[in-house]
Parts: sequence; C-alpha cells; structure tokens
Amino acid sequence: MNFTKILGIDYGRRRIGVAVCGPLGIANPLTVIVRKNNDILKEFAEIIEENDISKIVLGLPKNMDNTEGEMVEEVKVFAKELEEQFELPIDFCDERLSTWEAQNSLKSIGMSTKKRKKIIDAVAATLILQNYVDRKK
Repeated sequence: MNFTKILGIDYGRRRIGVAVCGPLGIANPLTVIVRKNNDILKEFAEIIEENDISKIVLGLPKNMDNTEGEMVEEVKVFAKELEEQFELPIDFCDERLSTWEAQNSLKSIGMSTKKRKKIIDAVAATLILQNYVDRKK
C-alpha cells in the first residue's frame, strides 16, 4: 500500500480536521477547515490537488457501544459527496476517542485552551489517519 497519498478527515459540523500521510506512512496534521458559508468541496479540491491524494480516510464517529448514530449518517453523506466530486476511493476508520486523545496529548505538552481549539481537529484527523495506516501495514 502506498502511504504517501492518503488524506485523513475528522468531520465536524463546525470544523473539519485534515491530515495527510507522509512518505514513510506517518500521518501529519495539515489544516482545519472552518465551516461557514464557504465551499468546502473547493477547499478539498485544492488540498487534494496540492498533495496528489489518491485515497481519503474519514473518521467514523460510532457510539461507545459500537452503534451508529446521526453523525455517522452525516459522515456517510459527506463521503458520498467527496467520492462523486473527486472520484477517489473512500475508506472509514473508527474515530471513537480520537478527539479526547488529541485533547489529552495537547494538554500534556502544556498547550493553552485557546491554541488547542485551533488545531484539535487536525490532530484528531492525524490520529484517525495514523490508526488507519497502522492497521493496513
């Protein structure tokens, strides 16, 4: 599997965290897209082109009891939009506790709440993508 071209996404109603996999199969935070009235598909088009992406991994926000709630349906609708727009394969990765893990990691290095809020979603996307890559090795 070629790990150099995978985009990881932590989908959210307000912010979308984005990460990319490095040439050694190491995920790195890329950006956070703040959802306002912007065309997020246009933003993804730029990211996909600039990073020569060949696959997308979306975090699937299952409930702790492994059931699928309302957000899972939203993520699946978003995945369909991405797939239709970019004609790239889409895969899902369980994202339970990814934001919590990202929050704890950033707290442990002493990052302020204000700074954490700006990057937490990109860090969560990185954890989701790294988990996916590690499972595929």
